[in-house]
Parts: sequence; structure tokens; C-alpha cells
Amino acid sequence: MTLPRTIVAAGTRAPPSHAPWRTDMVETVKLAWPIALTQLGQIAMMTTDLALIGRLGEHAIAAVGLAHMVLFVGFVLGMGPVSAVAPLTAQAFGARKPRLVRRSLRVGLWAAVIIGLPVPRPLSVQRS
Repeated sequence: MTLPRTIVAAGTRAPPSHAPWRTDMVETVKLAWPIALTQLGQIAMMTTDLALIGRLGEHAIAAVGLAHMVLFVGFVLGMGPVSAVAPLTAQAFGARKPRLVRRSLRVGLWAAVIIGLPVPRPLSVQRS
């Protein structure tokens, strides 16, 4: 429907109502597929590990599960402070402040080193 005294160009139509939703969905899938493939790869690796370790017995599976939980807790506690580096660096880069970019990266590197130093010691404890 056109209003009186309006000019309609040849071949122009209003976009269908589902076009913005479809465009958003396509863009989301484009961003999400690498993450989904990474997750599938990790699941495949864990399944393979379980299949190979399962041949060693139930104690081996329990030991691997316990070791995984210990490493996962360390990983999560270490990634918390270090994950702040990306948004801080991106914000400084967007503000065109190279000094702040360098500072954010340097602080993140030091945080990773300081958090990572105590990790090898408990993992290197061996039974005699």
C-alpha cells in the first residue's frame, strides 16, 4: 500500500518480516560453528581417552577422573584473573591508547606467570 503523492521506485519492495531474524541467525551460526567444532573435538578426545584407559581397569579410570578434577580447578582459578586481559586490551586498542594496550598485556603476562608458578609443585609430588 502506498500513500498518496508518493513515488515508488521500480523493483523495490519492503523486506519480509523474517529477514532480520534470519540474518541474525546466520551471523550467530557463523560465529558459533568454530566453538561447536572445538567442543566436539574435546568430547572425541575424552571419549578416546576413556576407551583406552578403560582397558586398564576401574582404578585407572578413577585416578584419571580425580586428576582431571584437580587440573580443572587449577585451570579455572588461573583463567579467572587472566581472562580480564582481552577486554581491557580491546578497550585500550579501540581508544587508540597504545601505552595502555602494552600495560594490559604486560600485567596479564605477569598475572599468568605469578598464578602459574605454584602449579607445578603440587603436580610434581611423587610417591617413593
